[in-house]
Amino acid sequence: MKLKKLHIDNYKNLKNFDLDFENDNGLSIIVGNNGSGKSNILEAISGIFCEWYGKCKIDFPYEYRIEYVINGRNIVLIKKDDKYVNIIDGVSNSSKKINLDSSYLPLNLCSVYSGEDLRLWHSYFEPYNENYFRNTSIIKHKLEMIYVDRRLWEISFFMLLLYENNENYKSIKNFLNDEIHISTVEQITNVEIRFSFKTFERNTNNFIKGFINKINPSHQKEIPLPISKWREIICINSMGDEEAPRDIFSLLLQSFIPETFFIITEIEIQLEQGIKFKDLSEGEKKLIILKTCLEFISDENSLLLFDEPDANIHEARKFDLYKLLKKYNNRQTIITSHSPSLVKNAEQNELIYLETRNGKTEIIAEEKIELIRKLASDQWNIVEAGIFLNSNKYLVLFEGKSDVDFVKQAIKLLKIDNPTYNEIDVDFLNFNGTGNAESFLKNIRDCNPNKKVVIFFDRDDAGRTAMATISSQNKDSENVKNYNDFISDDGITKCAFYPLTSEVSDGEFLLEDYFKESLISDIISKLIVTKKHPVKNLPTLGKQVKSTLANQYLRYSKEDFEGFKVLLDKIYEMTKTQE
Repeated sequence: MKLKKLHIDNYKNLKNFDLDFENDNGLSIIVGNNGSGKSNILEAISGIFCEWYGKCKIDFPYEYRIEYVINGRNIVLIKKDDKYVNIIDGVSNSSKKINLDSSYLPLNLCSVYSGEDLRLWHSYFEPYNENYFRNTSIIKHKLEMIYVDRRLWEISFFMLLLYENNENYKSIKNFLNDEIHISTVEQITNVEIRFSFKTFERNTNNFIKGFINKINPSHQKEIPLPISKWREIICINSMGDEEAPRDIFSLLLQSFIPETFFIITEIEIQLEQGIKFKDLSEGEKKLIILKTCLEFISDENSLLLFDEPDANIHEARKFDLYKLLKKYNNRQTIITSHSPSLVKNAEQNELIYLETRNGKTEIIAEEKIELIRKLASDQWNIVEAGIFLNSNKYLVLFEGKSDVDFVKQAIKLLKIDNPTYNEIDVDFLNFNGTGNAESFLKNIRDCNPNKKVVIFFDRDDAGRTAMATISSQNKDSENVKNYNDFISDDGITKCAFYPLTSEVSDGEFLLEDYFKESLISDIISKLIVTKKHPVKNLPTLGKQVKSTLANQYLRYSKEDFEGFKVLLDKIYEMTKTQE
């Protein structure tokens, strides 16, 4: 299956919203701030197909158009003016009720969600499942809408272990070895399956009852066996042939998930040295569940929706996750994320950037993405920059990277004795020299006209020039000459020179002058004593001092940063929220 286009109107913040998947090569990564509409897109797609599968009375009461290719056929599904339209290879059919052969729909829609929010489950997957389990005329294993979350972690791992030595699934052995560090299945010492038969007789699904009778004919409460024995019991049918893995997963899922009919209550997997599956990291568990979905549940006619699968996992694991998704590019996968690490490794044609304006989700245009790249430079990647530029926090700008480093370290050290500094909740960025200040601010305004910005300048000629340019004043005006603050008429742009310390009353003043005087003197004495020609090197001494500070600032004590208090007080004053 290959998604081509989606149009949705008035679903939450998706208002007259269009999304193009044609160039994504089967993998789309939807990126944006929390609240930008990422999850709403997955919900809308789920709602559309839940309606067309027709297994439950779910009405998705929004107009939409979705285009895709499946089994070589071009399909368009439309809902407009309370009518359903399907177009198969250009041939249109319209009616008040859905009437479409299931072969034109995804073989299954699999959604993986790793968070605590069950909104997607409750809205579409739960009603579908409830109807499925009540239906006594179920076609064997035909479960089209599959919702996978942390409840199925153990089942997913169990599935991989069952087929670890299968010649048709060689990638599983490599996956377990490389990603989970299980080199041989003998490291799995025991798998105990626990059962409850309270609802067994009331269960109308004869396929499930037959499966349970096969693996637990005497209806024991618990059965501990090595994985090799479970493989013989579960994977081989009465004719001596192997069962299809998708069928096995479906049977395990249906024995475990429905709250009113569940029979399997727990699968406990014991590894060597007393380690259990629950002791694995969350990153390992998420990779396991994704591998199971990609390997067993889905195929080239499936649609997979992964909502922030990279959340709360180690940065290194995010690249492993991306590599895993890329191995299965013969199916349509859509994931949401706001992880800089994941996006950094993705190809540009796979990325879709979202933002919210006036309560409406919009796709960020290429031109704006390029602006964000320019602003981010090597300080942020595009995801971080997009998030910061669209947040409600103040953006505080300094001339150089080391300036930002010094201020962040000062806050870290001084907030221990000055609780007020804990309230400095801003983002920091540098604009790489006063000459870039005007163009840098313009780019910010092009990205977000309402972004609140504070800019700090050195008290020197270059700083006065930049201040005059930003504030549209004459460099020789009294305000600029006297190093006065500037606030724009709309209040969203503020400029200031570095405030002087109590030891300095006038003259030029750089950010580095906030460091303890004895620290600077010590640096200078060490720089000069190592030179054969100290006078000749005096013109570059300032640059050498700055370089030393930039390289060694993390070693300095709280006392060395005491002079920064006056600057932190200024930052707090200019960025505090007005009640």
